[in-house]
Amino acid sequence: MGGLSSADQHTFLDQLAVWLHVHFVIPGGSAAAATVGNVLRLPNHAALYHPDIIRAADAVVGKTGYSTVAEAYHAGLPYGYVSRPRFRESAVMEAYIHAHMRGIAFSEVEFRSGAWLNRLPDLLALGRIARDEPNGAEQVAGFLLGGL
Repeated sequence: MGGLSSADQHTFLDQLAVWLHVHFVIPGGSAAAATVGNVLRLPNHAALYHPDIIRAADAVVGKTGYSTVAEAYHAGLPYGYVSRPRFRESAVMEAYIHAHMRGIAFSEVEFRSGAWLNRLPDLLALGRIARDEPNGAEQVAGFLLGGL
């Protein structure tokens, strides 16, 4: 959630406990890994590989950053994203999400206040898209290994 404030500033964290059937993972959410109820907060440099966390999820909520959008796309996950109109790449990223993914846009106000949680059932209901195209990371690794 870089660019949207630190997780300590997220006023909605207490609201997550109400969603007992949902488990939340918040990368960069604390100085050390900590689990309270259904919320796992991870440090910025956790030993967990971020794409593996994404693949284990049913949905992703985040800003419209290139790497997270790419990971959610490849995993076929619904993406609840924070619209950030003051960033020039946001319009392009949002157009890509609309054209190639399933997602719901949240304003920064909705995100910061926790109002996005009211739309969580809709996000989860969008379901995963099965992807059968090549994984770009695997293609590059194969190219590099083939050249050695």
